[in-house]
Amino acid sequence: MARGLFLFIFLVSLESVARLESACFPDPNDPETMADLQAAGVSDLHSIHEWPVSAIYLHGWDDITQNGSTDELANRERLRELAIELARRGERIALPVSGMTRRDPNGRTVLHWPSKSVMPLEEASASSREQSVEGLARMACSSDGSGDDVELAHPRTLMGYSNGAYKALYLAEGMPCPGGYLNGHYTRVIAIGARQARSSCGALRVNTGHSPANFSSRLDGYLQGWEVTGAVQTSPWPAPRGQPYTPGNIED
Repeated sequence: MARGLFLFIFLVSLESVARLESACFPDPNDPETMADLQAAGVSDLHSIHEWPVSAIYLHGWDDITQNGSTDELANRERLRELAIELARRGERIALPVSGMTRRDPNGRTVLHWPSKSVMPLEEASASSREQSVEGLARMACSSDGSGDDVELAHPRTLMGYSNGAYKALYLAEGMPCPGGYLNGHYTRVIAIGARQARSSCGALRVNTGHSPANFSSRLDGYLQGWEVTGAVQTSPWPAPRGQPYTPGNIED
């Protein structure tokens, strides 16, 4: 009985700590990143915590019993490389993690971004910061975790993969789009591994291919030669076979 209770407590404790964590790139606590920044000629490294956030990345479903899925670890490596490029301009990428969970069709408990009106983009107040995407982004890049010391750049980019791409699409499609400029703040919204867009806003770039390799290649393509105005670019092919889940069951 006691042994069974101990095992149960151990598993619950494991589930509560072994999960994807919020991050901010470039990470000054990562020696490899700091070496890459120096090699890239970025000299003002003592002020990283003061750099504005010019991009926010929303993750896909992630099993809370793992310290990052294979997909998310691969995506983070690409984003770490992108952060080296942004560092030349003194900018950062926020990688907030949703605090909400759900059961996926395979019975796993996963971190997920709720769709529709739940979890809005903008924070209503500092006291509700944990209930908004931008609030969580501020907290992810904060030196003390409060978010009070973090500035969001103007303009900025919203990126999402899989379930995070659905969230990015819902947010983008609910915002006005004068001249392809969403809500007065975002000139770029990149959704990879989700459905086709229901908006022709020029700030949107959407691709349904669901894999880290597709995320990396499409991210590169969408960030190079970006045009704020113009038609939305989408791809006709469905997600590749063999993925652990498909766009049809990661929307909510």
